[in-house]
Order: sequence, then C-alpha cells, then structure tokens
Amino acid sequence: MKSAVFSSFFRLKPIYPVPLGISLAIGFSVLNFNLANADVILAPHRAVYTLNLIENSNRSIWSSVVGRMVFELTGSPCEGYKQQFRQLIILSNSEGGRQVLDDFSSATESPDGKELQFASKNIGKDEIVETISGKAARTDDGVIVHYSSPTREEFRLPPQTGFPIAYTKVLITSALSGHKVLDSLQFDGTDNKPAPQRTFAIIGAEKTKSGDSELDLVNKALGKQRHWPVTIGFGYDGQPSSDYSIFQEILENGVAIHLILDLKEFKLSGKLQSITPLESKKCN
Repeated sequence: MKSAVFSSFFRLKPIYPVPLGISLAIGFSVLNFNLANADVILAPHRAVYTLNLIENSNRSIWSSVVGRMVFELTGSPCEGYKQQFRQLIILSNSEGGRQVLDDFSSATESPDGKELQFASKNIGKDEIVETISGKAARTDDGVIVHYSSPTREEFRLPPQTGFPIAYTKVLITSALSGHKVLDSLQFDGTDNKPAPQRTFAIIGAEKTKSGDSELDLVNKALGKQRHWPVTIGFGYDGQPSSDYSIFQEILENGVAIHLILDLKEFKLSGKLQSITPLESKKCN
C-alpha cells in the first residue's frame, strides 16, 4: 500500500477497474527510473493502520471484515532501503463462517535501485502455507529474476521494470513535477508469476487542508510534508482493466495516509493509528 507507497504488498486481489494502457496527452509520464529526484528522501518509520469494511458487493459472502497492517521502512539513500509489511485480516459472515488472512512480505533494495531481495509468507492457522523468496537484478538486457522458493526458477523481465522503492521515488518526483499520471511496469516478488505488474497511477492536485488527524500524526512525528491524492491500478498487460486499485494520500517523504483498498468483493479503509520514526544512517 509504497513509508513507501502501498503499491506492492496488499495480497488480496481486488477488481475495481482502473483502465490500463490508455494514453493521456496532458501530464503523462512513462516510468523512467533515472528520473527519480535525488532530493526525494524517504523517511524510515513504522506505521500501524486499522482496516475496516466500508463497502460490500452483492457477490461477497462476508458481512464483517476487520484487520490491521504494519508497515516498516528502514535504511537510507546511501545504504539502500528495506521495507517490511505484515497484514492480518479477519473475515466473518452471518452464518458464523470465519477466515483469517495473515501475510508477511519484505523487500530490500540497493541504493541505485538495480538489485532487489524479496520474501513473503502466507501464514495459516498454525503454520506457513506458502513461502516465496528470491532476488532480482537489472542488467542492460532486462531484469533477471531468480526464485529460490517455492521452486527454483529464473526468468527475464523487460528492462523498464522497476522495484518498489524506486517506484515510490519516481511517483513522488512525478507529483512534485506536476505530472498527473504515471504508467509503469513493476516487480516486487510477492507472487511467482513470470511477468511484471502494470501499474497506472492517477495523481491529484496537491492537498493543502489542515486539521486532518492522520496528517497531524505524521507532521508531529516527521515534520510537515507536502502531499497528493493518488489512485494506483494494478494488473498485467493484455488485460482490459486492472485487477485492483488502491487510493492513498502520499507524502513527499513516502508516508501513506487515508488508504482505501478496492478489493474483489469489498472495499476497505485503512486508517493510520500510529507512526514511529526510525533511525537512519547519515550519508557522507
């Protein structure tokens, strides 16, 4: 959900469409990872969000959905960044049915954005039911992905494929530059599909309101920040529309607030409950 943008780690599969592959004449930016502004400094922190059901579809069997997300970003521009994400969601229906979704993901990215180490776990009632891990590296010929789990395999992605932290920095750079949309290919290792995700971001006008409880939490912990509303659709090339989309307000230090997660059967809000600054290595 991205702190870095929440563009990578939410493992449920929503279907609210954001059109993919459309061409907008004004303010359109195709992702170029060399465009990331060196002045965009992400703030190491730990953020805790509560999840609540705000909209249900007639296809959903769930009458109650609640949960919690914890996002942690550590590192610095000179040593690279590591982001970790844990989500726990409890789904219940009127007949007493109950399902618990428990996922953990981590990604470590090199300072130049050319190397990524990734791992994710899907945790069942008392055991890990799925583990994905591996690494990826950008070369002149494309992005080479090596999976070590669940099976050993290797494949090549297009050279313009980016990683999560680099994507966050380019997204913020685009917002600072006045771009309204950002079209990109992204890989984060949260599944083992041999293709990058197509992400299509719509960037709104900079927000200037005050008296916002979530924004006040961030400003008190990390200092006042510029921020923009962003909707990101996620899918794969060849699809008529995205698989799912996430709305958030993204701050210039990478923290996300006011999350709305448009999922396959329902829509969740993600409200920031607490944020803790973490230490960062000072670069020479």
